[in-house]
Amino acid sequence: MQRSYLFVMDPIKSINPKTDSTFYLMLESQSRGIKNWYCQTNDLIVFDGKGFAQAYPVEVSFPTDKNSSFYRLGPKQIISFAECNAIFMRKDPPVDQNFISACLLLNFYNPQKTLMFNDPNGLLLANEKLWGLNIASYLMPKTVVSSNINVLLDAAQHLEKVVIKPLYEAGGAGILVMS
Repeated sequence: MQRSYLFVMDPIKSINPKTDSTFYLMLESQSRGIKNWYCQTNDLIVFDGKGFAQAYPVEVSFPTDKNSSFYRLGPKQIISFAECNAIFMRKDPPVDQNFISACLLLNFYNPQKTLMFNDPNGLLLANEKLWGLNIASYLMPKTVVSSNINVLLDAAQHLEKVVIKPLYEAGGAGILVMS
């Protein structure tokens, strides 16, 4: 039986095939004869205690001068998580109710049958930007996390250089550097 991978991700039309790591994961698995499936977080289903996705079979390729399209979708189908050898949770932030719900729904997979990349429980527990705060402070630059603007302004006055990074953005969105 052909191996298959499910990629839960942002809309495929919005990714940049030159820089998106999910595109490269799909390209590599496809080159190894693995069938790729694509869905978004709102395509996840739990029915009778089992996980499913309304997913598209997808083929990817590098865009060319003659053809700018980098993906081709087959007809949308309902597939069981158990049919997939691996599930890749690749949705970028924001971490919102939709993201949290997707993580909760992805927990309805069978770890004896399916390998999960970016474990949903880990994503819920370890926010990628806040988890680093668990590192010893002497190993990282001075860091302040707050939603209170006065706290942030006060901290900025005592630092030579300030990097402002929103917690729930991705791909460098909203980052400011001030000296």
